[in-house]
Amino acid sequence: MRPEKFGIAIDQNLANWIWEVSRVAGKRRNAVIVRLLEIARQDLAPFEGKALARVIKDPWQAVKDLPALRRQIEKRGHGHLASVAGVRLTVADYVALRDFAKSHNTTTSAGLRQIVHRILATEAT
Repeated sequence: MRPEKFGIAIDQNLANWIWEVSRVAGKRRNAVIVRLLEIARQDLAPFEGKALARVIKDPWQAVKDLPALRRQIEKRGHGHLASVAGVRLTVADYVALRDFAKSHNTTTSAGLRQIVHRILATEAT
């Protein structure tokens, strides 16, 4: 791989964050920046032409409402899962949940996530 030289100007907050990430990951800052660019490239892959220009130019709140980006954000959000301390189910409830997951071709944990999403959606309205 032939290195490219870029004169990139970033603000101090972003520079501090990159330094912190490099320290936590045990990687050089250059490696962290390369990885961040790879992640950005993966996230921007669904966009072409005017849609890509809109993602780059428009404010983040307006861009976040684009359907393709929303799907990417949801996919990325599942990468950082938090395990529940304990779910207490009766045997009948667990069997029903397992059968539900099996009939919908998914896992039990995905079924639980779907249930939580539905509860939160009804609470918000």
